[in-house]
Amino acid sequence: MPPDSAFFSWPNDLLATVWPTEDYQLVEARVPTDLPESDLFAGIPEDEDTTA
Repeated sequence: MPPDSAFFSWPNDLLATVWPTEDYQLVEARVPTDLPESDLFAGIPEDEDTTA
């Protein structure tokens, strides 16, 4: 969807009614994963330090 789409000007309460979920598409995997993915955070260790 283009960033200048009229969709982005809709009020949040209307968006939540007509599109109640968010969708993501895997573009690049930087951790080992199996396709199709069912978990957005699959393969990322819970104890990994992300502050570096």
